[in-house]
Amino acid sequence: MQKILFAMPSYNWVIPVSFVDVLLKLEIPKWVKLTYKAITRSCIHSARNVFFKYMLDEWFDYILMCDDDNIPEINVIEQLLENNKDIVTWIIRGRIKPFPLCIYKKVPNKEWFYNYRPYDTIDVSNWYLVEVDNTWSWCVLIKREVCEKLYNKYMEMPFESRQVEYVKTKTWEFIEFNVWIFDRKDIDFNKIEIYKKNIWEDILFFDRCQREWYKIYCDTRVQLRHQTIPWFIVVWDKAFTSW
Repeated sequence: MQKILFAMPSYNWVIPVSFVDVLLKLEIPKWVKLTYKAITRSCIHSARNVFFKYMLDEWFDYILMCDDDNIPEINVIEQLLENNKDIVTWIIRGRIKPFPLCIYKKVPNKEWFYNYRPYDTIDVSNWYLVEVDNTWSWCVLIKREVCEKLYNKYMEMPFESRQVEYVKTKTWEFIEFNVWIFDRKDIDFNKIEIYKKNIWEDILFFDRCQREWYKIYCDTRVQLRHQTIPWFIVVWDKAFTSW
């Protein structure tokens, strides 16, 4: 029996009817025990950290995070589980034209760091399951092992939405500034340089996962798109993204 936590964070205090409709029709395999939890009117990164704590305390095998404006297919559980990966997501389109793919690849920056850019196209000629560099938490299945390691290493805050500080090593690797850097031999602490980067909580989390050597996969068999949202949220989202 596999125990899965279906977790939905939300800024709002209501759940869309279309999301409820999927929950009522959700196909749950006989060998899966599903628990649904929602946290509303909360900062999204804080809600995700609470979900991780609950998952670990209650000994779930997986967490399936799904935002309220991304309506999954009714077979989402079986489809993602059959991939048997540490982290697996679906393709989701952005809210704003040209509705980019919300899966990302690393693109070297001209200065000191790399940026994440959406994939323009995805090669599925070999297999429907594609390894990617980063993604969002809009519809993603994560194994307990990943959650436990990240939750403990980052002091119960694997998700953070903030300006992150990085340190450059002697080999020009940029690592997150935290208490663990003082164990490293490839940093010159007499000439330490701090670099700052604004980053979303999802991108930061999956960046941390990659630094722990966890691979991120995308199941390309289904593509989702954000649900229609009020115009003022779209305007706010454009402004925040450009910032």
